[in-house]
Order: sequence, then structure tokens, then C-alpha cells
Amino acid sequence: MKYLLQGSALIIAIFLYSCNSKPAPKAETTPVAAENKPAIDTNQKTVLATLIENKNCSTLIAAINQAKMTEAVGKFLPFTIFAPSNEAFSKLPKGTLDELMKPGHEEKLGNIIQYHMTLGVYRQNMLVDKKEIEMVNTQDIHIARVGDKVTINDKAKIVDSISLGRGMIYIIDEVLMPPVSVSK
Repeated sequence: MKYLLQGSALIIAIFLYSCNSKPAPKAETTPVAAENKPAIDTNQKTVLATLIENKNCSTLIAAINQAKMTEAVGKFLPFTIFAPSNEAFSKLPKGTLDELMKPGHEEKLGNIIQYHMTLGVYRQNMLVDKKEIEMVNTQDIHIARVGDKVTINDKAKIVDSISLGRGMIYIIDEVLMPPVSVSK
């Protein structure tokens, strides 16, 4: 029930934002070029479309599909995702990813994916030491920064970033697992 309410809240927020949004200001972007392809205007792309084109994020895309979150992640609205690379998924304990990708685990997988996403665009200069960011699943991640090196939850490191007009993608080297809630 909790996830149904959180999912409904996300959909309502997306709907309200899309009804009331003004065009986003142009962000500083670097066109993303692939071999033998022209540069892409990243101001016009969604986070999901950009992730799909990134070969290093194919496991994340498969997880988004399996969790039935493609529509929500594909919306053209401002959000930031800390996207685990394929290598990050391979670091999970043996069998974990296979278990999460089985039918019937969509809610748990969705919670993990939501723990990697936040509404709003967090540019690199906003990721300051000791910052806490509330993620879509309502739990916080913790940022540590020393110079240009950013760590999330004392574990995951940002290895690459892609700035979009209405979003930000940080490729990270670990999968962030949401903290287990303890009932009192």
C-alpha cells in the first residue's frame, strides 16, 4: 500500500508539473557523440532516452522495464538519476539481480530504482559535502565531497555525468540499496 501511495504521489507530481511547467532554461551541456554519429542536442532529450543510448546502462534499463517504470522515468521533466553502471550491477551478491528481475518482485525492484532518482536537477556544483537528498522513494541519500570526488552513502562514486536541459544523469559504480525501515 505504501508503494502504491508513493507511486500515485509521483504520478500526480509529474502531472501537476507538466500542467504548470514553464520551459526550462537552457543548461550548460556538452553534446554526447557516439562513434560515426552526429552530436546529439542533450537539451531536447529525456533522461530515459539518454540512458537507453548509453551501452553502460543496459542493466538499469532492463530493471526499469521489469519494474514497469518506463513511463514514469521516460517523462520529460526535471529530475536527477544516480544511474548504476552495468559493472555496478555485477558487484551485487551472486543471484541478487536475477532474483530482483523475476516476476513478482516489481515493487522491491521499483523501490531500489526510486532510491536512485530525485525530482529536480542537481548539477555537480550542488553536490556539496554532507548534503542529504530525498529520493523518489522518500528516503535520503548522503553526499560526501572532497575536491571533485563525490561519494554517495559512503560507497558509490560518480564515474561519469551527463547534463541534460531538464535532467542530470550521474553514472555511479555501485547500486544504492535503500535502508531497511525498522518498525517501532
